[in-house]
Amino acid sequence: EAWLHNWHEEALRAHAEQSAAPAGIATQADRPPHAHDEQSAALAGVATQAERPPREPGRNQSWRELFLQPDDAAAAASTASSVRDGHSIVYVREFISTDERALLMAAAMQARHEAGTTFQKPHKDLPHARCAARQPWYKQNVATSGVTIDSDRWKADSCPDDSIPDDSIPYYVDPSNPMWRLSIVQRLELEAQALSDKLHQRLLSLLEKDFPSLAEAVFGRSTRLGEMYVRWYQTDTLYIGPEPCINIYEAGGHFTPHKDQHHLTMLIVLSEDGAFGGGGTAFFADENTTTAATEPLYVARPSSGTAVLWSGVAKHAAMPVERGTRIVYVGSFSLFASVAAMLSYNPQQRLTKRGMEGNEEQRETRAADSEQERKPARRPWI
Repeated sequence: EAWLHNWHEEALRAHAEQSAAPAGIATQADRPPHAHDEQSAALAGVATQAERPPREPGRNQSWRELFLQPDDAAAAASTASSVRDGHSIVYVREFISTDERALLMAAAMQARHEAGTTFQKPHKDLPHARCAARQPWYKQNVATSGVTIDSDRWKADSCPDDSIPDDSIPYYVDPSNPMWRLSIVQRLELEAQALSDKLHQRLLSLLEKDFPSLAEAVFGRSTRLGEMYVRWYQTDTLYIGPEPCINIYEAGGHFTPHKDQHHLTMLIVLSEDGAFGGGGTAFFADENTTTAATEPLYVARPSSGTAVLWSGVAKHAAMPVERGTRIVYVGSFSLFASVAAMLSYNPQQRLTKRGMEGNEEQRETRAADSEQERKPARRPWI
């Protein structure tokens, strides 16, 4: 029976080869492997890579993609790669509840009142915002880790004075730009800080469950994101402090074009729909491209409670508010598998137009992480 079965299979194969030859179709033996795959796909009615039509914006039950640069976004292999390279953004509707929005707005308005308003910038000798001695994560995560901090900007002894508490530092407001940028960890009450941390964990859970390809593209892995070390965007300005922040824009308030230079940014509109006019987040073409222009490619004006996600290579700005008050939550951050990787990361050098360079290091650490379970990392506020 085995002999008969083999003979039958050989006869069928020979018949197929003979039938293909008169039709001018290369046989499997005559054609190279890739040609065979392409021709098989064509015969089956499947478009090859060269013939594949432009990609449509991606979506699922929790998020949807919006193209910033339609040609580049449509040519991207996936939503994740398009977002990573700054060609698309993502909307996540109803990311935050009405009660959560109200809590953050109330805490922010109270902090805005307490911060006051001064039109004189703080003296240059005030403690530098990046001094390690001023960071709550320093003693918890760095001082006991054995990691050497090489950069002067993170050394504790570079602080001229650490005796001035953050809440006593006046908040500077440019008279021509009425906006307040309030660091949650530095300016807001503990309940708001706890909610901010909850929102961050909610985002990581959403990425793991509904958008693992984006997590893989920007962080280098798509699981156990909550165990990684987080480094938040930090300005050099002491009175602002690290993100996440609540930004309050009154009439005329705006933010100039810039790049966040971190793995991912999340912005959540807290204000009620109709509470302000104008505003919105404008996205621009990269200055290194031939399509660069002063006019925005797209202005995002999502509904209240919607989260907007983009990568740190996307150039954007907050458009001037024309009336009312626009309040948003914003946090730009990067994730790392170790303290050493976190401290050695230089956003200006490591983040390029083509996306997240250096994520190969993150991918290499996943194998080591899977071999030995790490304790959940205390997420430092950087």
